Amino acid sequence: MDSWEALKRCIGPHTEKFAKRLRLSPGYLYKMQRAHGDWNETGEPNPLDKVEEYIDYSLSLGQSVEDAHAPIRYLEERFGRIGFVLPDTADLRIEELTDSLLHSIKEFGEFCREVSHSLIDKTLTEREHACIEREGWEAIRAIALYMKKAKEAVE
Repeated sequence: MDSWEALKRCIGPHTEKFAKRLRLSPGYLYKMQRAHGDWNETGEPNPLDKVEEYIDYSLSLGQSVEDAHAPIRYLEERFGRIGFVLPDTADLRIEELTDSLLHSIKEFGEFCREVSHSLIDKTLTEREHACIEREGWEAIRAIALYMKKAKEAVE
């Protein structure tokens, strides 16, 4: 899916309402929902294009994938979605599958450790919740990565 298609699906038939809410002209929003290659010809760069540009540039400067993808991760966590950075596993070795499983177990252990803090005193502080959430997402990502690697190892 292209960025303009994603915005078109998100906005749906409500371009006028979105324009009013976002204090933008409806024409500008309509342009962002059109296919584009060259911004000057067929469309307008949209917020998704800008985020993509940030991430591409961050990676080109040598930032880690995890750091470069921070805007995506923020949105995932904000809207209760889960995304994964899945490496190319074309040349997967069984040792890597084992390492991935051990990483998943480690992340789940860290999640359990954070949960145990709130279970001991039967309260959940804001800090504990933040730690549980962070470790929970890490464990989920690690397990999903293992599942992908395991599937590719069998194929």
